[in-house]
Amino acid sequence: MIGLTVKGLAKYMDSNSSKQRKILRDYKYPKPEGVAQTLYYAEARAAIRSFHQRQRDQAWLQGISNQVAAAGNATPGKAGVRLRNNAEVISAYVRYFGDKPLQHQGTSTFKHTHKGVRISLTPDLAGIENKIQKYIFLHLSAEPPTRRLYTIISQLLFLEVGKHAPVTNRNIEFIDVRRGVIHRVAKMRSRLSHEIEDACDNIEAIWPSI
Repeated sequence: MIGLTVKGLAKYMDSNSSKQRKILRDYKYPKPEGVAQTLYYAEARAAIRSFHQRQRDQAWLQGISNQVAAAGNATPGKAGVRLRNNAEVISAYVRYFGDKPLQHQGTSTFKHTHKGVRISLTPDLAGIENKIQKYIFLHLSAEPPTRRLYTIISQLLFLEVGKHAPVTNRNIEFIDVRRGVIHRVAKMRSRLSHEIEDACDNIEAIWPSI
């Protein structure tokens, strides 16, 4: 079974053929730097999850940001830059979403399988907000997300979550943390569904030659 993350699939679908092969090669032959990139915002994600799970106040979360920033300032090179970026993300979350009344209850990984390709979807946050079940992806990068990215992620979540419970666009959020924007999209569209299936078919066909 060929395994990709939903963000990997979205990047694949939004790239030309040469970039597509590079994306698949990185999944087929993962390198240590790829793992490091996945964990780049580990401190920010952990702080935001703890903030909601433990029902902390905004001062606590800002304090975590200050600690991470101080550690970044004391750390040379790329490691220091990474910590300072985490601190910026945490501060942005305080600024834009510090009053978000989410009761985080842990996360689950959903799997979307088409033929020999399995796409994993793991929301960064999941829980109850104003009596509504939420599944939330956090976009932490300095680069804004493309509509293609959050549409594919959101609509695959519609599909997989909908297998277990009724779901609307009130249940699924894609949050661009640095810009303070919450993206919500409509339910699964048949055209996009076919595009995802076609992408999985193409991945399965070229995987042996990667």
